[in-house]
Amino acid sequence: MENESNKWMKDTGAKGLKIRLHNNVYGTLIAIFRNDTKKICVCEVDNTYTFNEAEINSTDWKLATYIPVEILKNL
Repeated sequence: MENESNKWMKDTGAKGLKIRLHNNVYGTLIAIFRNDTKKICVCEVDNTYTFNEAEINSTDWKLATYIPVEILKNL
């Protein structure tokens, strides 16, 4: 994953929307970060932030297995 952190683009256009995550859990969208192959969304669920990931053309969200430092720096 060489230089993968440089590829993440932040999209806040949908900020505030409710989205369905995993297991019928809904969250309020804070931001979505995208690269060439996947996206990571930051959502507020029950007063906590969750990080969820999906393939770039999918809405099948699952809990993120890792969060790149570049995403954390750009929240």
